[in-house]
Amino acid sequence: SNFRVEDTDEAQLKLTWDNEGGIPADGWLLLYNLKDSEQQDVVRTSVNSALVNNLIPGETYEFSLQASDGTTVFGGTFTYKIPAPKNFEGHGVNASNMTFTMCITPEKENWKHTDVKKDQKTSEFTAGQKASFIVKLNRKYIPDKDVTDIQYVIRDKDGKLVSNTVKSETWISMWLNYYCELDVPSIPDVAGEYTIEIYFNSMFAHKQTFTVV
Repeated sequence: SNFRVEDTDEAQLKLTWDNEGGIPADGWLLLYNLKDSEQQDVVRTSVNSALVNNLIPGETYEFSLQASDGTTVFGGTFTYKIPAPKNFEGHGVNASNMTFTMCITPEKENWKHTDVKKDQKTSEFTAGQKASFIVKLNRKYIPDKDVTDIQYVIRDKDGKLVSNTVKSETWISMWLNYYCELDVPSIPDVAGEYTIEIYFNSMFAHKQTFTVV
């Protein structure tokens, strides 16, 4: 009972709860999913709290609790809406200082923006192709070594979640001469129209429509 949420850290939630009768011998399973979605994730914990990472800003999630043997659901379902994302700001720059250009990923290892030909800059892909972004900054940034979580959220034309992937890099390693190259972990291989949202440390950086043909 009495689920509580701390969301002071934009990159994660801390959930706590109360229980009577002691913690189960093998601990808890905190189950969670997007509201109205059957795809469920789980966090194991041996205390009455858990950290949940990589949630999508602005989305509503459902949480439930089980003993680790999975036999019983305790306390019903708890629903929580993640706060709407702020626009990215940090390292001396913000989202408005960035220009994103989608492209077909060059086959060259450790490719740079100069390796992308004009006809490869596109938002239309064939099944099996890889997609990337060239990001250009229009102002000076602070080249620090802070870790940046880069989150890629892809939805279909109806807004249904297709994938949610997070990769991490240090800020300084992302940039060279005001350019950054971002490889999208994967795009759908089913023909259709999609949108991709990019977040840096859970702050909104870019949104774009693309198609798979």
